[in-house]
Amino acid sequence: MFPPKSARVISWYVMMGIGQVVTLKIPGGELRTLNLAIERGAWGAFNTEFYPTYDLWPVIKAR
Repeated sequence: MFPPKSARVISWYVMMGIGQVVTLKIPGGELRTLNLAIERGAWGAFNTEFYPTYDLWPVIKAR
């Protein structure tokens, strides 16, 4: 279930004492799919935090 097919894994780190930090690249319209994948079983009983950011480089480059 995780990551969804529309996501591309950029990095995946296991950090001692913190947990797992996963960086994904996903189209903005697919954030709901990603959120559902996390809620439905990515880590089960563990706490998760979700921080979406945006890749503005294509916009800056087009100027």
